[in-house]
Amino acid sequence: TDLPYVQEFGVASDGIVEQPRIVSGGMVDDSYMRLAAVSELNMHYVSTHFMHPDDLLDPDRGAKEGWEVYKGGLVDYLEWLTKSAPDLRHQTASECSGAIQRFSSVTVSVDTSADAWTLNLDNFHDEAWLMFRANNGEPSAVTGDELTHLTGNLYLLKANDKTVTIERKEGGDK
Repeated sequence: TDLPYVQEFGVASDGIVEQPRIVSGGMVDDSYMRLAAVSELNMHYVSTHFMHPDDLLDPDRGAKEGWEVYKGGLVDYLEWLTKSAPDLRHQTASECSGAIQRFSSVTVSVDTSADAWTLNLDNFHDEAWLMFRANNGEPSAVTGDELTHLTGNLYLLKANDKTVTIERKEGGDK
């Protein structure tokens, strides 16, 4: 077709791990790039960046500005990203592909009681990273796993087992 190749994070039917670029180049200060980055942080809590080797040779992609300006734009973006999402995992593309494979295969069911949330992860391999929203109650202890508060009632969960129990502080309703 005449359409561009469209990717979402996942494993395609041919087995290829799809890992779309979210932002690219060194001039990532424009509003579109930041909007794309924020949108993906909100959706998957992921940021991917691509820099083509000839970006500095092409006048439309950075050659006019020169290396110091181009590098400065990337450094500014990375500082903003670190401040905006301090708990983001830093991974190579190969490591990210493994994380996508794990995430794409896992399914989650949640059982809620007055004192805990129990997550059952089918197709679990060695770890799973999930967003967890505590709508009713507040998490307290997590056994064998890691729960990082992101904002409001949103948490980043690193599951190390196929069953995760998150205790709820008193006062939470089912």
